[in-house]
Amino acid sequence: MNRTLKLTLILYSAFYEQRPRDINLNIGISDKPGNLEFYCIDEYSGRNTFDRKTAEKFVLEHPEFKIREIKTIEVKTINDIIKQYNNGIFPDLLSIDIEGLDYRVLSSADFSNSFPKVICAEITQLNNDENICELLESRGYIPYTYTIGNIIFVHQSAYFHQPFLYFIFILLFYFTFEEILWDCSLVQTDC
Repeated sequence: MNRTLKLTLILYSAFYEQRPRDINLNIGISDKPGNLEFYCIDEYSGRNTFDRKTAEKFVLEHPEFKIREIKTIEVKTINDIIKQYNNGIFPDLLSIDIEGLDYRVLSSADFSNSFPKVICAEITQLNNDENICELLESRGYIPYTYTIGNIIFVHQSAYFHQPFLYFIFILLFYFTFEEILWDCSLVQTDC
Protein backbone atom coordinates (compact mmCIF):
# COMPACT_ATOMS: atom_id res chain seq x y z
CA MET A 1 0.00 0.00 0.00
CA ASN A 2 1.45 3.38 -0.95
CA ARG A 3 2.21 5.94 1.76
CA THR A 4 -0.42 8.46 0.64
CA LEU A 5 -3.21 5.89 0.66
CA LYS A 6 -2.10 4.65 4.08
CA LEU A 7 -2.19 8.22 5.48
CA THR A 8 -5.64 8.77 4.03
CA LEU A 9 -6.99 5.57 5.57
CA ILE A 10 -5.65 6.69 8.96
CA LEU A 11 -7.28 10.13 8.58
CA TYR A 12 -10.62 8.64 7.52
CA SER A 13 -10.50 6.11 10.35
CA ALA A 14 -9.96 8.92 12.86
CA PHE A 15 -12.75 10.92 11.22
CA TYR A 16 -15.24 8.05 11.56
CA GLU A 17 -14.26 7.50 15.20
CA GLN A 18 -14.90 11.15 16.03
CA ARG A 19 -18.10 11.49 14.00
CA PRO A 20 -19.89 8.13 14.08
CA ARG A 21 -23.36 9.58 13.36
CA ASP A 22 -22.29 11.16 10.08
CA ILE A 23 -23.53 9.62 6.87
CA ASN A 24 -20.87 9.68 4.17
CA LEU A 25 -21.99 8.91 0.64
CA ASN A 26 -19.72 8.15 -2.28
CA ILE A 27 -22.13 9.12 -5.07
CA GLY A 28 -22.49 11.67 -7.81
CA ILE A 29 -24.81 14.65 -7.43
CA SER A 30 -26.39 16.62 -10.26
CA ASP A 31 -29.53 18.59 -10.98
CA LYS A 32 -31.29 15.52 -12.44
CA PRO A 33 -31.10 11.83 -11.54
CA GLY A 34 -29.58 9.49 -14.09
CA ASN A 35 -26.10 8.75 -15.37
CA LEU A 36 -23.30 11.18 -16.20
CA GLU A 37 -19.88 10.80 -17.69
CA PHE A 38 -17.14 11.28 -15.10
CA TYR A 39 -13.86 12.62 -16.48
CA CYS A 40 -10.84 11.14 -14.70
CA ILE A 41 -7.69 13.20 -15.05
CA ASP A 42 -5.68 11.59 -12.25
CA GLU A 43 -6.09 9.90 -8.90
CA TYR A 44 -6.77 13.19 -7.10
CA SER A 45 -10.51 13.73 -6.89
CA GLY A 46 -10.24 17.54 -7.03
CA ARG A 47 -9.22 17.31 -10.66
CA ASN A 48 -11.84 14.77 -11.73
CA THR A 49 -15.23 16.11 -12.71
CA PHE A 50 -18.63 15.42 -14.23
CA ASP A 51 -18.30 18.60 -16.31
CA ARG A 52 -16.62 17.99 -19.68
CA LYS A 53 -15.81 21.69 -20.23
CA THR A 54 -14.09 21.86 -16.83
CA ALA A 55 -11.98 18.77 -17.60
CA GLU A 56 -11.04 20.00 -21.08
CA LYS A 57 -10.16 23.46 -19.81
CA PHE A 58 -7.97 22.01 -17.05
CA VAL A 59 -6.10 19.76 -19.49
CA LEU A 60 -5.65 22.63 -21.95
CA GLU A 61 -4.21 24.86 -19.21
CA HIS A 62 -2.05 22.04 -17.79
CA PRO A 63 -0.63 20.09 -20.76
CA GLU A 64 1.17 17.67 -18.45
CA PHE A 65 -2.27 16.17 -17.68
CA LYS A 66 -4.77 14.37 -19.87
CA ILE A 67 -8.21 12.86 -19.47
CA ARG A 68 -7.19 9.28 -18.68
CA GLU A 69 -10.60 7.69 -18.47
CA ILE A 70 -14.28 8.50 -18.84
CA LYS A 71 -16.67 6.51 -16.65
CA THR A 72 -20.45 6.47 -16.55
CA ILE A 73 -21.59 7.13 -12.97
CA GLU A 74 -25.08 7.12 -11.48
CA VAL A 75 -26.05 10.50 -10.01
CA LYS A 76 -28.84 11.61 -7.69
CA THR A 77 -30.29 15.02 -6.95
CA ILE A 78 -29.58 16.89 -3.76
CA ASN A 79 -33.32 16.88 -3.03
CA ASP A 80 -33.48 13.07 -3.32
CA ILE A 81 -30.48 12.67 -1.03
CA ILE A 82 -31.90 15.03 1.61
CA LYS A 83 -35.25 13.24 1.42
CA GLN A 84 -33.75 9.75 1.65
CA TYR A 85 -31.13 10.35 4.33
CA ASN A 86 -32.47 13.26 6.39
CA ASN A 87 -36.27 13.10 6.13
CA GLY A 88 -36.37 16.03 3.70
CA ILE A 89 -34.69 18.44 6.12
CA PHE A 90 -31.55 20.24 4.99
CA PRO A 91 -28.69 20.35 7.51
CA ASP A 92 -27.81 23.72 9.03
CA LEU A 93 -24.56 23.71 7.06
CA LEU A 94 -24.31 22.74 3.39
CA SER A 95 -20.79 22.65 1.94
CA ILE A 96 -20.88 22.23 -1.83
CA ASP A 97 -17.89 21.66 -4.11
CA ILE A 98 -18.91 19.75 -7.24
CA GLU A 99 -16.20 20.78 -9.70
CA GLY A 100 -18.31 22.70 -12.19
CA LEU A 101 -21.83 21.49 -11.31
CA ASP A 102 -22.25 23.70 -8.23
CA TYR A 103 -24.65 26.16 -9.84
CA ARG A 104 -26.81 23.46 -11.42
CA VAL A 105 -27.16 21.59 -8.13
CA LEU A 106 -27.83 24.71 -6.05
CA SER A 107 -30.40 26.01 -8.55
CA SER A 108 -32.22 22.66 -8.41
CA ALA A 109 -32.27 22.53 -4.59
CA ASP A 110 -35.78 22.87 -3.16
CA PHE A 111 -35.55 25.18 -0.15
CA SER A 112 -39.34 25.65 0.15
CA ASN A 113 -39.80 23.38 3.21
CA SER A 114 -36.35 23.60 4.76
CA PHE A 115 -33.06 25.24 3.94
CA PRO A 116 -29.50 25.34 5.27
CA LYS A 117 -28.70 28.31 7.48
CA VAL A 118 -25.17 28.39 6.05
CA ILE A 119 -23.93 27.42 2.59
CA CYS A 120 -20.25 27.17 1.76
CA ALA A 121 -20.03 27.24 -2.04
CA GLU A 122 -17.00 26.92 -4.26
CA ILE A 123 -16.46 30.03 -6.34
CA THR A 124 -13.82 29.59 -9.02
CA GLN A 125 -13.06 30.68 -12.54
CA LEU A 126 -14.72 27.45 -13.66
CA ASN A 127 -18.18 28.59 -12.57
CA ASN A 128 -17.83 32.30 -13.43
CA ASP A 129 -20.50 32.02 -16.13
CA GLU A 130 -23.11 30.98 -13.61
CA ASN A 131 -23.48 33.51 -10.84
CA ILE A 132 -23.85 31.53 -7.63
CA CYS A 133 -23.87 34.77 -5.62
CA GLU A 134 -26.91 36.09 -7.49
CA LEU A 135 -28.68 32.74 -7.19
CA LEU A 136 -28.17 32.46 -3.43
CA GLU A 137 -28.93 36.13 -2.80
CA SER A 138 -32.23 35.65 -4.65
CA ARG A 139 -32.98 32.85 -2.17
CA GLY A 140 -32.35 35.00 0.90
CA TYR A 141 -28.65 34.34 1.53
CA ILE A 142 -26.10 37.00 2.38
CA PRO A 143 -22.43 36.53 1.42
CA TYR A 144 -20.74 36.51 4.82
CA THR A 145 -17.06 35.91 4.12
CA TYR A 146 -14.54 34.27 1.82
CA THR A 147 -12.16 31.37 2.34
CA ILE A 148 -9.71 29.93 -0.17
CA GLY A 149 -11.91 29.44 -3.26
CA ASN A 150 -15.21 29.54 -1.34
CA ILE A 151 -17.82 32.01 -0.19
CA ILE A 152 -19.76 31.35 2.99
CA PHE A 153 -23.37 32.49 2.73
CA VAL A 154 -25.68 32.93 5.73
CA HIS A 155 -29.45 32.88 5.35
CA GLN A 156 -30.98 36.21 6.33
CA SER A 157 -33.16 34.50 8.98
CA ALA A 158 -30.00 33.52 10.88
CA TYR A 159 -27.72 36.41 9.94
CA PHE A 160 -28.61 38.81 12.74
CA HIS A 161 -28.59 36.30 15.61
CA GLN A 162 -25.46 36.99 17.68
CA PRO A 163 -24.91 33.39 18.91
CA PHE A 164 -25.18 32.23 15.34
CA LEU A 165 -22.39 34.58 14.26
CA TYR A 166 -20.14 32.91 16.82
CA PHE A 167 -20.99 29.62 15.12
CA ILE A 168 -19.90 31.13 11.79
CA PHE A 169 -16.49 32.06 13.18
CA ILE A 170 -16.02 28.46 14.31
CA LEU A 171 -17.02 27.30 10.82
CA LEU A 172 -14.48 29.63 9.25
CA PHE A 173 -11.76 28.03 11.31
CA TYR A 174 -13.06 24.57 10.42
CA PHE A 175 -13.19 25.26 6.67
CA THR A 176 -9.73 26.77 6.61
CA PHE A 177 -8.40 23.75 8.51
CA GLU A 178 -10.50 21.34 6.40
CA GLU A 179 -9.08 22.73 3.16
CA ILE A 180 -5.56 22.22 4.47
CA LEU A 181 -6.38 18.66 5.52
CA TRP A 182 -8.26 17.94 2.30
CA ASP A 183 -5.39 19.20 0.19
CA CYS A 184 -3.10 16.86 2.13
CA SER A 185 -5.41 13.87 1.84
CA LEU A 186 -6.44 13.85 -1.81
CA VAL A 187 -5.74 10.31 -2.88
CA GLN A 188 -7.15 7.16 -4.43
CA THR A 189 -10.42 7.37 -6.27
CA ASP A 190 -11.98 4.82 -8.54
CA CYS A 191 -10.14 6.29 -11.52
